[in-house]
Amino acid sequence: MATDSASGGCSSFLEFLDISVALAKDWAHLKKWWGWVLPAGLWIGLFGLYPMVQAVVRSGWGEEANTLTWVGLTYYQQAWRDPSWGRATLNSLIWVITAVPLEISLGLGLGWLLHHNLWGMRWLRALLLSPLLVSSVVTALIWKLFYHPDLGLLSLALRPVGIPIGQGLTAEPSTALLALLVVDIWQWTPLVAITMWAGLSRQDLHLLEAAQLEGANDCQIFLGVSLPLLRPLLDWVILLRTLEAFKVFEPVLLITGGGPGNATEVLHHYIFKVGLVFFDLGYASALSVLFGLLIAGVASLLVGLLHPPAPYRESIEP
Repeated sequence: MATDSASGGCSSFLEFLDISVALAKDWAHLKKWWGWVLPAGLWIGLFGLYPMVQAVVRSGWGEEANTLTWVGLTYYQQAWRDPSWGRATLNSLIWVITAVPLEISLGLGLGWLLHHNLWGMRWLRALLLSPLLVSSVVTALIWKLFYHPDLGLLSLALRPVGIPIGQGLTAEPSTALLALLVVDIWQWTPLVAITMWAGLSRQDLHLLEAAQLEGANDCQIFLGVSLPLLRPLLDWVILLRTLEAFKVFEPVLLITGGGPGNATEVLHHYIFKVGLVFFDLGYASALSVLFGLLIAGVASLLVGLLHPPAPYRESIEP
């Protein structure tokens, strides 16, 4: 019996040693990963979470005679009654609903063309890369000059043939937002095209050859084979471009300034103007909170639509 007790105690001690060694290895592993995670976590906390918390706190305080006073939800009620905020929201929704589908459709078509070794595709690839090599500020300034009512290439091309453009496309309320949409589509369609081309280039050739042996033409192969295989990448591009379209800023600031009137006012630019032009930091903080909630809601909605829960997804798949 003494022998059994000794062997039991020895086995318990060995199990304790094994657990201790495993914990030590896990701690060493965690310490190794903390070295990589900590800098990114500090960056996100300093430039992401801290401004977010600060905006929420600041939205409840107003400033009178250089002193902060608690105003509660007053700024949120002001946003509900603010017609400029409503117009900026409407313009942003129009921007997203118009620009993103066009960019995805045009980019998908251009990506399909780039995937085929047709004549001139090398030049088209180089041409598509050019907007991606220019910053948004430079792009906006180039298009501002292009739209200039007297010196712009567009007016010089249209006026001789008798097409009136008034004071310029960006100076007319009926065409200003459309002119800015053209800038956004020109700038970001190449990114979608290059991404789709990369996705098409990595697809399994055996599946495409099998579809060809079944007698499918190029259009049927693209719609029935290539496009479903592109679905994960396409979902990512749709989500990315939708969120970026809501945050559009440089073209509005540099080309129209939100005008004429508020015809091109968008959410990001209006928050900038309230906070850094009118210096109403409390109201700008409240608008930033509402803008963040809108972005989070749109992102959640898109993720739910593009990746529905498993039971629902299985019920709709053929």
